[in-house]
Amino acid sequence: MLYKATLRLKENKGPSTSSTSESCICRVVNFDRITNYVIEDYLVELAKFEALKFRKYMVPTIGYLVTENGINIFQPEMISMYELLHCEDK
Repeated sequence: MLYKATLRLKENKGPSTSSTSESCICRVVNFDRITNYVIEDYLVELAKFEALKFRKYMVPTIGYLVTENGINIFQPEMISMYELLHCEDK
């Protein structure tokens, strides 16, 4: 499943803390049971794509959240959610 989300990033710069927000797409991958093997496989796949120099053809991952039921992968919003879901040429 895909969701439109806002990712809030906190930056610690010395005595002050600032935060920025970024509009992004959240891809939710659900599992019956998540184990360390699932997370390791995901990271290994990312490393393989990096080694094969496919990074320029991929949408970058700006963050992820591991829950009991799955992984939420946050990626920058390259096109609008409407275009992604409803336009046949995408």
